Amino acid sequence: MLGYVMQTKNNDNFNTENHQSTLETLDDIVNKVHAKSFKVGVKQSQKAIDMGYVHSVYVARDAQKYVIKHVLELANSKTIPIYWVDSMKTLGHMCKIDVSAAIAVVTK
Repeated sequence: MLGYVMQTKNNDNFNTENHQSTLETLDDIVNKVHAKSFKVGVKQSQKAIDMGYVHSVYVARDAQKYVIKHVLELANSKTIPIYWVDSMKTLGHMCKIDVSAAIAVVTK
């Protein structure tokens, strides 16, 4: 097992203390929830949330807060579930990319 994904309630100020489940790739999650695909990165995530295409948000716990703050606030305002991942490296691995990722979204 590579790590954990933790879900937060939309109104708990980005705490990471709720639900735990085993790590999956975002492809697995996309298939499980019958979503279209996923987007990686702050700009792509923000754009997808603005357009109303997002099913859920995945955030690395070690991402710099000032980088992800706006996207998290946007997700909270639209009541989109937020899941926390152990590290940027783990999130990059989940996205099947060779670099770290601070944030990713699963799109509808």
